[in-house]
Amino acid sequence: MPELIRERLDGEQVAAAVPLADDDALVVTRTRTLRYRSEGLISDASVEEYPHDAEAVSLSEDRRTATIRLNYGVDGDREFTVPTDALDDVLPPLLSAVLFENDVLGTGETVEAVYRLGELTILVAGRRIVKHVGDGVWSLDATRYDYDDVTGLDVEKGEVSSQLIVEVDGRPQWIKIPSDRVREIRGRIEEALLDHHDAASYREFESQQTDDDPENADGAASSDESDGSSERPDDGITDLGIGGNIGGDEPDQSVEIADLAAEVADLREAVERQQDLLKTQQHTIERLIEELKRR
Repeated sequence: MPELIRERLDGEQVAAAVPLADDDALVVTRTRTLRYRSEGLISDASVEEYPHDAEAVSLSEDRRTATIRLNYGVDGDREFTVPTDALDDVLPPLLSAVLFENDVLGTGETVEAVYRLGELTILVAGRRIVKHVGDGVWSLDATRYDYDDVTGLDVEKGEVSSQLIVEVDGRPQWIKIPSDRVREIRGRIEEALLDHHDAASYREFESQQTDDDPENADGAASSDESDGSSERPDDGITDLGIGGNIGGDEPDQSVEIADLAAEVADLREAVERQQDLLKTQQHTIERLIEELKRR
């Protein structure tokens, strides 16, 4: 640890220290990140501090250098650079500290894996999943799924993109991810989920959910006959308020649940394609505006 860093720590405990190129280093404590720059040919050694009470974290990178930007709301942005090949070591401890400072993570909990998938970022932590959609890596608008509330984990595979289904209190939440990453990401989340619930296998985890369900414990689990909702919580029918019978009691007017669920899935896929297209167009427009400003 460079002497200049030890002086700036002032006794604060180091959570992580990442060596960078040219004897530089990044040191993360609970409250701040210290970016140490070693002595150069025309500059002295220096330390810059970045508090962790940021409202958002964003990232831009090229082949050699990555710029990490912390947004402090009305106080503006601050940024620092690290070698691109050090990002996998830098991001987990940095995000762990920022999320803890914002009461997203609990005491002793850390971000164990970071998956950056275009405008989607998935953070796998010790007690929850954090999902962020947008240009940044994380912001206050991010969604989190606590493992205490997760009752199931599944995948709907597609050729190009797949749906990771996180069931929260019996209700499915869909996360669209590239098909070539789905096995890796699903496996990592399952590992953290099983570890949290002290289950040796996914089958044991499912058994725990059944044991915790009072209806299943009494042998009386059934669909809600009063509103005609579907027995399958993940078919999308309950959310639409549609029962298994539509338009009266005549048999020729009934709608098969499976067919209706397929229509809902196709509609959801079409909407997602349109959203992806709009995001691409918006990004192109923003780039054109930025280039015009430079003229």
